[in-house]
This record gives sequence, structure tokens and C-alpha cells, in this order.
Amino acid sequence: MIDTIRVWKDAAYRKSLTTIQLAEAPAHPAGGIELSDTELDAVTGGMMRRSDLTSLLSTCTSGTDSCCC
Repeated sequence: MIDTIRVWKDAAYRKSLTTIQLAEAPAHPAGGIELSDTELDAVTGGMMRRSDLTSLLSTCTSGTDSCCC
């Protein structure tokens, strides 16, 4: 018998199981937890992307009227 919680939390344990054992394990109640590279690129954690911040800082230091600093 497999340890369901361990299947959900322990990647090394998951990799040690056969495909049949993995198929027997119920899906994680939170759903999928893996993000694609495209999804990760869109994540900013509530902060501006570096390219946007760099652009904003150059605007602020150039003395233009749109300076926000």
C-alpha cells in the first residue's frame, strides 16, 4: 500500500513508485502545482518586472516630467 500524503509531498518517493502505483494514488486535492515556463514568466509576486523597473528608473533619473520618484 502506498502512502498517499507522501505521494503528494515527496518527489523522491513519487519517482520511486511504478506507474501502476501512481495511478492508484488519488489526485492531490489542491490540484496541479507545476507551472509552465510561460506561466512562471508572468509571475511577478506583486512587484514590477525588472525590465519595467529599469525603464521606470531611467525615466526618473533623466529628469522628465513623468518622474515618479
